[in-house]
Amino acid sequence: MLEFTNVFKKYIEENDIITIFRHVHPDMDAYGSQFGLKTWLMDNYPNKQIYALGNEISDVYFIPQSDIVEDDVIRNSLAIAVDCGNLDRIDDQRIKLANKILKIDHHPNVDEYGDDNLVDITCASCTQLLATIFKDIDPDSVLKTCSEYLYRGLLTDSLCYKTSSTSAKTLEIGSFLASKNIDIRKINLELFDVDLKTFNLQTIVRNKINIINDHIAYVIFTLKELEEHHLNGKKARELVNEMGNIKEFGIWAIFNERIDANNNIIYDGSIRSKYVPINQIASRYNGGGHPNASGVKGLSKIDLENILNDFENALNIK
Repeated sequence: MLEFTNVFKKYIEENDIITIFRHVHPDMDAYGSQFGLKTWLMDNYPNKQIYALGNEISDVYFIPQSDIVEDDVIRNSLAIAVDCGNLDRIDDQRIKLANKILKIDHHPNVDEYGDDNLVDITCASCTQLLATIFKDIDPDSVLKTCSEYLYRGLLTDSLCYKTSSTSAKTLEIGSFLASKNIDIRKINLELFDVDLKTFNLQTIVRNKINIINDHIAYVIFTLKELEEHHLNGKKARELVNEMGNIKEFGIWAIFNERIDANNNIIYDGSIRSKYVPINQIASRYNGGGHPNASGVKGLSKIDLENILNDFENALNIK
């Protein structure tokens, strides 16, 4: 990790403009990594220009909106990509304009798109990796707001410390962030309490579950259903964890219909797993992620049938 820390410091100190990028359909680890990094840089390098970029708009009140910059700003910047294993999955593809790219991630390093790649697949989240680097530089450099962003990402990507990638180091970093006077109770309420509308949607998910051989569960939201429930695809896919506490389910997923540029119905999906790695499956369907949580996009009807077959093969239950 010391080598990562030295590389990170070198890049930060050599660049006065830093742009930070995340993956499409960002989860809390992507947001937490991006805004945790931005906050840490602003706290410790107040004279640098720091921007967090992304096209997708968040409706979560504690996540700031993305910055808006011209292309020339990116051209003259160090671009840092967080929590994104594949270049094509970065939300704002203008990252390719950047003078230098530093990749910081915890997914398998199948796409080494950075000039340097700080990748540690033993970390339960990208926020764990970032918090470790910050702590190695100077524990006192990590202040409360930064810690709150990082803790949210750590907690959600580890599924509350339940994934196979959760380790003693994960818990150690969680404890370090908790020591920064963050309000753990408030953060948990923000992340996991739901309003009545969401509670009713969770009931709909339970009633729509399709089960294959007792061990695979999936839900498909049609365009009509999305409209009826005033849902967009991202919100529908966020309901995937509703199936996560069923003892029998080894893999579960939510897919939603959408219309592509050719007016065809295609499917995006969020996939979760308890034991078997699913990121390699996702990579075959315009997606990616890490072993217990991945996403796919742009699936045809045949792709949808094939990926369900791949789930069966992965669990070896045919």
